[in-house]
Amino acid sequence: MTEMQFQCLGCGHASEMFGFVKEVFNECAKNWGPETLMKELDCVRKIFRASEDFEGKGLHAKAEEVLSMLIKKVISPKDACSSMLQFFKYGVTEFSVTGSSSKNILALTTQHVDTPLPSAAAINVAKSTINFSPATAMLDKQMDALKADVKPLALEPHFNLSKDDGFKSLETIVKCKEAEAKLFQRLADDARREVDGYRQIVRAKSDKLEEEYATKIAKLCLQETEERRRKKLEELKFLENSHCDYQNMKMRMQAEIASLLERMEATKKMWV
Repeated sequence: MTEMQFQCLGCGHASEMFGFVKEVFNECAKNWGPETLMKELDCVRKIFRASEDFEGKGLHAKAEEVLSMLIKKVISPKDACSSMLQFFKYGVTEFSVTGSSSKNILALTTQHVDTPLPSAAAINVAKSTINFSPATAMLDKQMDALKADVKPLALEPHFNLSKDDGFKSLETIVKCKEAEAKLFQRLADDARREVDGYRQIVRAKSDKLEEEYATKIAKLCLQETEERRRKKLEELKFLENSHCDYQNMKMRMQAEIASLLERMEATKKMWV
């Protein structure tokens, strides 16, 4: 893996640095002032100085080129911002902002990695050293004006290369990561609430099914009980009828026996 990686100290997640810088420029670059833009470009230039992949080298060369032009006031911050956004949109194209080949820039970047930014005295450059296309007549006028005004530009008021720049860039990265973490946390909370809602629905459905099951079981048990009661009543009625028949037969037999005894007594008296 040759791409530059960014290791988040908060979540430990590794992000592809080129895509992260692209996202930061797309979201925030339009709101940056000239000084912030120059500081961010310098941070990008330093970060991707040791990059070995094609996109990282192209971004390093592009940032260094645009930063140099901003220091020389060859282009405006708005045009520099648009140039970087176009670079992130279309990638490393054949020609850069100044019209020079990006391949030559990448070769020079590889050979001169530690080349410092041009000083204020180097602003007074000859017009022939910069390759302008015919459509850049306005830049010619600006260069003529710079040649007329030979006052050196002080870099300190506009661009201070200090540790604070790196801290501010890291602060921007941390803020983006915090926003990303908040977004993921909000999505996790929404998913948790949705799961809780589903659990409540399942619990309610389960309680309803258990209640219906208990009701059906109770009705079934009641029907069985009614059937058993009916059978017991029939058996009791049969026993009562049997008992009544038995009592009638007993009384009839007693009456017959009593009648036979009376006849025996009468016959006995007749024979005596």
